[in-house]
Amino acid sequence: MVSYSSYQFFQDWRYAIAKDFVTKSGDSYPYAHNGHKSWGQEDVKLPPIYAGTHDIHVLETSTWTVVSVLRAHSSEIESLALQPGTKGSVLVSSDNGRRDGSGSGKPTIIIWDVARDGEPPSDTPLGSSKIELTDNAISSIVGNTATSVAAQLSEAMGIALNEEQILELQKSFTSPIQKVVEEHSIATKRTVHGRMRHSTKSGTFSPSGGYMVYYPGDRPRSNDSAPWDMKICSLRQGSAGVEVQDHATLRGHTDCILWTGWSPDEKFFASVAWDKTIRVWDAATGELKQKFDTDGQNWTGAWSPDSRHLAATCGTGALFVYDVSDGSTVWEQHSEKEGRRMGWRRALAWHPEGKLLAVGAQELGRVVVLDTEKREPVSERQLSVEQSRTDNEDARAFLGGWIEVRQLSFVDGGRKLVVFTGADDSIEVYDSEEEQKWRFSRGGTDDNVEGHEQWRDEEGKVTTSAGSGMLVWEDKTNGLLRLASLDCDGPRLWSVPLTGV
Repeated sequence: MVSYSSYQFFQDWRYAIAKDFVTKSGDSYPYAHNGHKSWGQEDVKLPPIYAGTHDIHVLETSTWTVVSVLRAHSSEIESLALQPGTKGSVLVSSDNGRRDGSGSGKPTIIIWDVARDGEPPSDTPLGSSKIELTDNAISSIVGNTATSVAAQLSEAMGIALNEEQILELQKSFTSPIQKVVEEHSIATKRTVHGRMRHSTKSGTFSPSGGYMVYYPGDRPRSNDSAPWDMKICSLRQGSAGVEVQDHATLRGHTDCILWTGWSPDEKFFASVAWDKTIRVWDAATGELKQKFDTDGQNWTGAWSPDSRHLAATCGTGALFVYDVSDGSTVWEQHSEKEGRRMGWRRALAWHPEGKLLAVGAQELGRVVVLDTEKREPVSERQLSVEQSRTDNEDARAFLGGWIEVRQLSFVDGGRKLVVFTGADDSIEVYDSEEEQKWRFSRGGTDDNVEGHEQWRDEEGKVTTSAGSGMLVWEDKTNGLLRLASLDCDGPRLWSVPLTGV
């Protein structure tokens, strides 16, 4: 039996392409000028955020310097979202509630007034945490306290504690002091006991920014039958800061909710879940309008620009397009080849004009751009394992299963499609107007990029590993599409010229 791990994959993977987007003349898209880059050739490299950090660093994007630090979380931050329409003045974040990796504690959402709640950056490096500094202070306090108690026991009662017993005293003091410090830190913040979705491109805020969705309370069981409720609330700036008011509670899902999102006109709200249902709600009243049943766990969704159609995917590999006005299934496509399911499709993006739908799959990083009127593919990209350097050829068949498109986004008025492929952990940009592409690759994966050797060991194995996806935004002031790869050793910033400015 062949055994193959993700660690081995990251060492062995080499970028190669089996099928690519093609020009009108039938040739593969060429790279734009300076369009094929790797680590060491980025515009800006930011320092890593150290493991255990519970702080949020706010950066000025013209200089990439830290201008403010938000501190109050006491466990790992899993999700962040800026409220639209506030020019970055309101931010929400959620943690997992598991301090120091324990299962105790409750997940907490903090609503930040960035100007009011932010602290000026210290001289400590980007990524160093006040939690770490606070823990050092607590360690000093409990150490001094335990030493003092030991001295008093010796003087008053003749009990001499050894070093191990003093350490036990320190441990017993640490937890209650930490709790007091954390409660003091968060007491002045606006908090909610709950969670935010942090994957599958879920929308936390409505397009206008007036409403946000969250999941109240502790995380229910998944792969089971349990209530998975959602709450929609409004956020408004008041005299005392950001005010939160409950708007509606959406009940009905019985397993993990993977994706949520408002329609562009904000009339509808959709949710996609593992309970084999896809639901559409009235965003104003919280009333369930449509319920679509599928044959498996559902993964992600995307609204058409005209708010009429909802695209969603199922774990069976199926893609559905629904008409929310009458509840009909407009289109159903199954991902099968020779009777075999071809893997998950967990990334979707509609073209701004609504005629094209990009679908990202697990099938060797397959991206398909579909014509939704003709119901046929117009462009396709798929990677290959042929150049990968596995020591065990029997394991080569496993390589393709690791590669999956995780994020897709049409930008620049729909002229460009941005793709992030997991396991390859690289960003690609395809320009359909200019018929050219860009690639910003993980260090060591591409043979034809200058400096790739520094990311390989003496045996030629790649030494870099997985990151956490990408961020994409349009910098129209400078005429650039900005891309941030959230790499294992810290974020990197890349850029591509915008056409439509």
